[in-house]
Amino acid sequence: MPDPEATAAVLVASLTYYPILDVLIGHTPGDLKPERFLEAWLDSSVAALKLR
Repeated sequence: MPDPEATAAVLVASLTYYPILDVLIGHTPGDLKPERFLEAWLDSSVAALKLR
């Protein structure tokens, strides 16, 4: 069964994780540029929320 609150928490946490790692350790997850990260995040978010 879908859990929108948990899904929202995961999506928001992943957005905060990206810049925190960049500041703390000097690189991002997978060393992705912001544009690639955002595109993948949007694709994953839409799929998770079943908006397609």
